[in-house]
Amino acid sequence: MLKEGAQISLSKSSAFVGQHFLMPAKGAAVFINAFNFPAWGLCEKAAPALLSGVPVVVKPASPTAWLTHRMVEDLVKANVLPPGAISIICGSARDLLGYVQEEDIVFVYGLG
Repeated sequence: MLKEGAQISLSKSSAFVGQHFLMPAKGAAVFINAFNFPAWGLCEKAAPALLSGVPVVVKPASPTAWLTHRMVEDLVKANVLPPGAISIICGSARDLLGYVQEEDIVFVYGLG
């Protein structure tokens, strides 16, 4: 773990401060998205995960899964990512969250 920069005040009185730390990411990133963000949400969230070396599993909403599927398909065909860097689950995810472990990242986005 590496400390990055100085502490940053998070309140007017500096009673709360924050500090950035750089540390290797582990696990996988699981992104569950709502129907209204089939493309933008995936790209915005997947980019930092992929840059940090974390594989991405995306679970799009069923009504717009066709668009997310096409985007993932295009990424795989373009060979711009290492094999296995991105996966997609279309349809019911049933017990997907049952496989999530403490080093994994789960992000639910959209609806708002």
